[in-house]
Amino acid sequence: GNPCFYLGLCAVPPAPWEIMTPITGREFLFEWLPPKEGLYSEAWGKGFWGENEKDFFCFHYANMMRKYGKEWRKFEEEMTRRRLRAWGFSGVGKWGRLEEMPYFPILGRWNVPNLVNHPDIFDEKIREKFREELRSQIEKRVNDPYIVGWSLGNEYDEIISREEIREILLKGADVPAKRALIDFALEKIYKGDIKRMAEAWKGEAEEKEKLYEEKLVPPSRDLEELRRFYSEKYYEFVYKTVKELDPNHLFLGFWIIPSWWEDEDYWELF
Repeated sequence: GNPCFYLGLCAVPPAPWEIMTPITGREFLFEWLPPKEGLYSEAWGKGFWGENEKDFFCFHYANMMRKYGKEWRKFEEEMTRRRLRAWGFSGVGKWGRLEEMPYFPILGRWNVPNLVNHPDIFDEKIREKFREELRSQIEKRVNDPYIVGWSLGNEYDEIISREEIREILLKGADVPAKRALIDFALEKIYKGDIKRMAEAWKGEAEEKEKLYEEKLVPPSRDLEELRRFYSEKYYEFVYKTVKELDPNHLFLGFWIIPSWWEDEDYWELF
């Protein structure tokens, strides 16, 4: 309940994606590269940037290993903790965690199937699966005093786009999200006028059940209203579920990034 200006440092201690420097085919560029076995094995990796066959390397890791040997992670964490406090940081920011410092865990929805790019939160079976996925990540840390707040997903992955709504409306009549979108449009936009809605959406239905069966293409003005409706229901479900599972901590939405939003109104949608 108290105002707080929080200043956090992202990605501490460094995560595996620090292993980003491509090496294969470029070995001649480097004055020194260590062996892939032994002490330096953690500094090598594959599969970054979608290049599964190429070797990648992390010079930051290697430099810490050269200086501190096998115990490099312990020294790195101790130094980072000391420096954050000395430099005026409140604690850890996104993508990180240090013992005895505040941090922001990021929840995932990895085991929840997507309808297009997001789960169909109008489907009760999907909602239950989503709840259980969040419960499995939250339950053990409900009383963790160092958690400032939870967030879900990241940047572009959590944005509901107009294209996603288009794809949902091309699906079958048994898809709960499609039915919910049609119900919303019919009631809120077309005030129950099925014929007018079907004409505007390039359909031929004269009754509601037939609307569900058609592959519909709404005009852009309607598409934006549908996107907002879907977004609000999706974010509302996530917020309420997280707060039910953990009333002790904040819920911070997702980490929006300006260059990937659909429009500026996204600040209000979540």
